[in-house]
Amino acid sequence: MKIYFTASLRGDKGHYKKIVAYLEDLGHTVASDHVLKLDSDFVDNVDDDYRVKYYRDMLKTISGSDIVVAEVTESSTSIGHEVTVALEKGKPVIGLCYRDDVPTIFKAIRDEKFIIVSYDELDSSLERALKRAIKKAQKTVDIRFNFFISPEIARYLDWLSKYKRIPRSVYLRDLIENEMEKNTEYKDFKAS
Repeated sequence: MKIYFTASLRGDKGHYKKIVAYLEDLGHTVASDHVLKLDSDFVDNVDDDYRVKYYRDMLKTISGSDIVVAEVTESSTSIGHEVTVALEKGKPVIGLCYRDDVPTIFKAIRDEKFIIVSYDELDSSLERALKRAIKKAQKTVDIRFNFFISPEIARYLDWLSKYKRIPRSVYLRDLIENEMEKNTEYKDFKAS
């Protein structure tokens, strides 16, 4: 899987490198250079053009990732923003916290795709916890499904999107989920 790793630039790079190494040892491709190769002094002193490019690259990398792993112990507005962007894009997010030190803002997130993992040491127990969290996150990864619709249905979905501010995919997903809730045959099948 493609994983986007993020953490505070003010945190311990050695610590982050171990986390990234665990993820790579589990067989994942990890985008982490924006954290491991930059520091806060550099970022504080770049021009606006660089910031705009950095932001666009961040959005593109999150979009292209399957899962986001964020070390959230060191509180940072940018990490909070990246987590929010990822969740809004429907990406599962694993928030790593050292010794249950979960920042207040992350305690408030109520989303099945947001998984908090607490750890005490950078050892095999963290690696096992990451493995379990990734398995759990994989179950929430959306599957792309394309199908053909009539022009009239397309117009209706466009209207919903424009005037009711409901994304097409959200509307269709809600219709299907409501039908699944009502369908007793499916519930029996799922229980068996």
